[in-house]
Amino acid sequence: LSELIKRAKKLGADLGQHYAEILLANQQLIPREWREFRLVFPDTVWQRPAGRRCVPSLGWDGQRWILGFDWLGFDWVGRDRLLRLRPAD
Repeated sequence: LSELIKRAKKLGADLGQHYAEILLANQQLIPREWREFRLVFPDTVWQRPAGRRCVPSLGWDGQRWILGFDWLGFDWVGRDRLLRLRPAD
């Protein structure tokens, strides 16, 4: 497993593409201040035909959130964020 996936599982921040698609369909629920970040969803891993493994992410394009797929070998930086569900009250 990649280091990103290992860390996400350890933190309980291992949401998958299903959650990315829910947020994409309900963009008004994403806090405005998150627009400076890429939201990463490492519980879903896709493999490209060339063999590179990718995870879904949401990024702000200046007008709306868009769904993308980022290579697991990418040099993850401080503007990338893993999300986790808030515990029920």
